[in-house]
Amino acid sequence: MEFSTILLDKMKIFKAKEISKLLTGSKNSSSANRSETL
Repeated sequence: MEFSTILLDKMKIFKAKEISKLLTGSKNSSSANRSETL
């Protein structure tokens, strides 16, 4: 059970990061590109 919950949490975090990336990318691509290069 613990292992599956950890996986679910990691997936949630990963999806949240991807969504935030898309949101920031759509707002202004320059800042998104800058953060990707870091």
